Amino acid sequence: MRTVARTFAVTATLSLAVAATITSATAGELPLVTGGTHLSVDASVFDPSASGPIDMKALTYNARGTTSGGADGSWDYQETEPGSSVHASGDVTCLVVHGNHAWVGAEVTRADDPSYVGLDAWWQVQDNGSGAGSAPDMTTFVGFGDPGRAQDYCNRAPTSRFPFDVQSGQVTVH
Repeated sequence: MRTVARTFAVTATLSLAVAATITSATAGELPLVTGGTHLSVDASVFDPSASGPIDMKALTYNARGTTSGGADGSWDYQETEPGSSVHASGDVTCLVVHGNHAWVGAEVTRADDPSYVGLDAWWQVQDNGSGAGSAPDMTTFVGFGDPGRAQDYCNRAPTSRFPFDVQSGQVTVH
């Protein structure tokens, strides 16, 4: 299983509450965040004593705001690092959108390691456009923690400590 420093690379405190805080860039428009991203970094980014590749093989998500102020959708995540891997997926429980930046929280309902089931998950993304001249989209790795942490993460919408350029894939924030 991952080290605490790695697992909480996306620093936050989150919750499983189904109610979500949603801020849309356009009044009356419900937010929608979709994407599929991939990236690889060296483990020393998170822990100077570590080495080897951490490969976000896939982070896919479809998160939608609801008319009741909540969020729904689904997500799937696959990551490998020296000596371990995780494949987890589940239901989106919260979503915050500020302009082209989104914070997503979720519940783990399925995982190859049963100890992840029931945990919260969270990440953030930034849509920087597409086409020539656009900056790469941004993503964070997924953080995992106790129930209650995802909602807090969405409520706080913190600045990412570890933002990474998307190496392949696309982020769309509406």
